[in-house]
Order: sequence, then C-alpha cells, then structure tokens
Amino acid sequence: MAVSSNERPQAIAAVQPVAIAADAPVFRTLEDLAAHAQKSGAPLLKVHLENNVHLVKLEPGRLEFRPGRHAPPTLAADLAQRLKDWTGARWVVTVAREGGAPTIAEQKQAAKQARHERVLQEPLVRAIMDRFPGAEIVAVRDVAAEDTAAAMPDSDSDDE
Repeated sequence: MAVSSNERPQAIAAVQPVAIAADAPVFRTLEDLAAHAQKSGAPLLKVHLENNVHLVKLEPGRLEFRPGRHAPPTLAADLAQRLKDWTGARWVVTVAREGGAPTIAEQKQAAKQARHERVLQEPLVRAIMDRFPGAEIVAVRDVAAEDTAAAMPDSDSDDE
C-alpha cells in the first residue's frame, strides 16, 4: 500500500462475526430488547431502554446508542453484560455523542399526539369544538379494538 507524505495510514478493523447461540433471543429493535428485559426480570433496565436510549445502531453483537440525560453512567456496561447473559455472546456496546432515534417513550408520545391531532381534524369533532368553546379532548380510544376485546369470550365463564 503506497502512502503519500500527506496521508496517514489508517487502521482497518476486521469485524468478526459474532457467534450467538441458536436458541438465544434475537433483538431486531429496541422494543424487542426492552420487552426481553421485562420478561427476564430486569424492569429497571427496561425503563432505561424506553426512556434513556436513543438508538443509533442495533445488529447482532453490536449496539450503539446515545444516552439520554437521565441515563446512569453504567448503562452501556449494564447492557453489555445483560446482552452477554441473554445471548451467550460478547456484545460491543458503544455510546455515541450525537444522533440516534427518539426514545421509545418519545415515539409513543409523538404517536399519541399525532392521533389526538387527527381526531381534532375530524369534521364532527371540529363542529363540537367550535360549538362548545373551551371544550377539550381528554382521551382518545380505539373503539374498534375495545369492541373486539369485549366480543372475545371469557374462558372462565365457559366453566360454569
């Protein structure tokens, strides 16, 4: 490799594939990771994953995130250890200074706000809001989902 006097050679890191056990959980999203933390008896880690992790990259054996301002300083090390415990493989967990997606909590809040705004734009709702100044929407529920849940037979009632 020829290097001119103005250029410095850069080290090229070989990325070794990570050997993860076949029966190990697969984490494709931060939500997968948070759900597994809850299921595995790590509710505090789940809370941190939902509220203090801005995901930059998640792939087998590697997790990169930007911590939120309330993240504990040990979060990266805690995640690396838990991931190793859960998958049987060493994970590289890195902390980024910038970037990353909104946290799970921020995404949920944004979805809730967008849903509220969509309801406000419905003609019937808009007419009611115009007719009653000062009225406000306090909750938005999915009636179709509630109807489906109510229509499901209760398995306990069949035993009587």
